[in-house]
Amino acid sequence: MKHAAPLIFFVLTASAHAQAPAPVLPASFETRVQLANDAETDERFRTYKAALIRRSGRQLARTMRSCHAVEPAPGQKSVVLVAGIGAAGRATAIAVKPDNAIGRCIASGFASVRFPKPPDYPAQAGFPVTMKISVAR
Repeated sequence: MKHAAPLIFFVLTASAHAQAPAPVLPASFETRVQLANDAETDERFRTYKAALIRRSGRQLARTMRSCHAVEPAPGQKSVVLVAGIGAAGRATAIAVKPDNAIGRCIASGFASVRFPKPPDYPAQAGFPVTMKISVAR
């Protein structure tokens, strides 16, 4: 009986770990951009894109103007941003490429914008959005 207690503990521990869901790995940047592009072209979500531009366009334009003072890397033509818009209208999981000073400026400004409440998007925590911003001078 003395030896049964560790064995029971091991079996219970192994059983608990076997039932735990596997961790979900984050999608790659490129996969997230493709998902956002798919959402943008999906007819079911067309009205959200229009609402997003109408309600948040001015704030986004101010962000772009303020980031214009940041010098892009030599030869850099654009920044690609990808994010999710959560149920509260806030950007989540913001990522930019390249991840440099001007990219971080754009990401920071994007994070401060209040967006309209998004529709539910299948199998996503937030509504996927992407932007390609020209920074060439």
